[in-house]
Amino acid sequence: MNVGAIQELDSLRSQLEERLNLHDRIASRMHVPSIEEIKNSDYIACAKDRDGKMLAVSKGYSQAFGISDLEYSGKLDSAVWAADGQDFEDHDRFVRETGVTFEGYEAWFNAKEGEYQMALVIKRPYKDGGTRMNIPRDSLKIINEEEYKAFKNGC
Repeated sequence: MNVGAIQELDSLRSQLEERLNLHDRIASRMHVPSIEEIKNSDYIACAKDRDGKMLAVSKGYSQAFGISDLEYSGKLDSAVWAADGQDFEDHDRFVRETGVTFEGYEAWFNAKEGEYQMALVIKRPYKDGGTRMNIPRDSLKIINEEEYKAFKNGC
């Protein structure tokens, strides 16, 4: 791994810490949206049921990832994001089992777009036993394969 990639990851970690501090301050005031609110939203957001199956994706989610609500509906992340879905499901399970909001970076290969992506992901428990997820649009980044592998390996 080259020095530039390591420095970039260190910078991303610092940005994450800053974002988490900001999100901690406002998270308690944030509204957790209903399925209909998500479907009609331009934000990058989705809703999952208590088993982790997709209930709805927002217009913003569809635009960002090229995946429609109908394509994703009723599926687990592992069925849509083959290489990375299990990580997403583990984070969802954590939220469902603990009732604690998950805030952290996730990285994936978006086969439809042909690129590696990374973003700050915020997953919250919902009253129906499922989860609600959103991605601050400004945190969505295109990364290269080397950065993706380093992230997955915990470097």
